[in-house]
Amino acid sequence: MDLPHRWILLLFVLIGFQVNAQVALPKEMSKKMERMGLNIAVPAEKIFKHKRIRLNDYMIADYIIRLRKKKVEIQYKFIPETAAPFVPPHVQYFNLLNSLASNDPETSLIAVHSITQYALSSNYHADWGSIAYFEPKISFSSYRYAKLVSLYKSGKGMVYMLFLFNKPEADNDLNYFEAKFDQEFNTERSKK
Repeated sequence: MDLPHRWILLLFVLIGFQVNAQVALPKEMSKKMERMGLNIAVPAEKIFKHKRIRLNDYMIADYIIRLRKKKVEIQYKFIPETAAPFVPPHVQYFNLLNSLASNDPETSLIAVHSITQYALSSNYHADWGSIAYFEPKISFSSYRYAKLVSLYKSGKGMVYMLFLFNKPEADNDLNYFEAKFDQEFNTERSKK
């Protein structure tokens, strides 16, 4: 085999590996995300495994993955903005948070943090956002800890990302798996 043919063969092998490494999201979820202008950095298949959607009384996720090494479960819920009566994002967020968090007086501590306006606009391209740490209800999850990240963008909707884990240090570096809204550029400024 001469040199150009080897390079062509190597190129096809590398392209084949690249295609296999990319993970296709479920069609219904992809459509919702496209309508809402959302993106998620999906890891290579070897890092995580898809989980079946579980029906429960608290939150029915649109998509669930489990990170194998970190033993973390991530649940995504997408709520597109509709013509239905508007419920402010913070009200929706706290309703869900109160449903998921433990009611046990010994473990019912909830730490809520607002995401700064700078982080909202530069990192998430969202109008509102909040992060909460808590212990989930045992009837909802067998994981010991939870982190609920919520983002809202006017005209697009709300996304919830629920990270479930047993070791607090598992929360490190999970930002990679957070959804982000598409960045919209102000066309009036770009014309000037």
